[in-house]
Amino acid sequence: MSKFSQQSLKALLKIAFAAGLIYWMVQRGALDLEVFHLLTKPIYLLLFLLIILAQLVLATLRWVWLVRSQKIPIPFRYALSLTFVGIFFNFFIPGGVGGDVVKGYYFLKDYPEKRTVAAITILLDRIIGVYGMILIGLGALLLNLELLETRPALKSMTAGVLLFFLLMSAFFALSLSRRFRTLASVDRILEVVPGGAFVQKIYDAFHSYRSEIRVLMGGLGISLAAQFLLVGFIVLAARSMGETAIPLSAFFFAVPLGAVCMAIPVAPAGIGIGQASVFFLFKLFLGYETPVGPNSFTLYQAVSFVWGLVGGAIYLKKNSLKRANLETIENAVD
Repeated sequence: MSKFSQQSLKALLKIAFAAGLIYWMVQRGALDLEVFHLLTKPIYLLLFLLIILAQLVLATLRWVWLVRSQKIPIPFRYALSLTFVGIFFNFFIPGGVGGDVVKGYYFLKDYPEKRTVAAITILLDRIIGVYGMILIGLGALLLNLELLETRPALKSMTAGVLLFFLLMSAFFALSLSRRFRTLASVDRILEVVPGGAFVQKIYDAFHSYRSEIRVLMGGLGISLAAQFLLVGFIVLAARSMGETAIPLSAFFFAVPLGAVCMAIPVAPAGIGIGQASVFFLFKLFLGYETPVGPNSFTLYQAVSFVWGLVGGAIYLKKNSLKRANLETIENAVD
């Protein structure tokens, strides 16, 4: 089987997996596809579009903040166009991070001499985003410790999230340490542990910002603001569906952690996996099943796709301009 055939088969299997999850949730009553009728109401559609647009602007601002700290004067408008293109490709490359690959590709084409910086900033941008999601979800748990006494599963989840957060924090602290990086044993350990090469890349990415703590903290602040917008979108969607009984703390727990799960590369744009994750997380926190999370995430993905279409138009325009320039050059040569 050719490499192209293998890749096509994998893509089809992941699409089938996403479709299977959606079908299972609909049959279970955990997802109601009639939720799309909300998008026919202009006021809701406008609010949803504006919230996601603000989120995309913040995500772009975070990346631009990281890139400019490396002395690259990247224009915000250019970076925003790549963000839109990335959203478009998120729906065709499994996982919520496929668009990062495309964004990095175009950035490298336009700034070929900045290959290392491109890889570092895109990787760092994604990690800071995940760290912000974990921080908000953990905060919601710690503010509701009384729930842990009656829900063993939620208690186990809290322990797992806290451990992951502490490990990430310790890793970042060590990555920013000048003394720790000079230890020869660090490289030897990373050479033998599974996934050591990937950990090394993350380590070096953070270490390159050891003198830019202000930049990292600023990036984290922007991430938190973007996550608040995501939670706001899901709360607005829930309220518009008539759900008023679920406390805000449940949203601040389930939504950011569900967004982390969406980045797992098993389905395009996290479709299916995002719905299943928030369904499980809301059930853990509330103690009962509710379709609000899956329904709201479905709306979020649908509205994101609208902005993805804008990215698709930008992508086609970029390619058409390149073809036009190529034809001009060929005509000049002739």
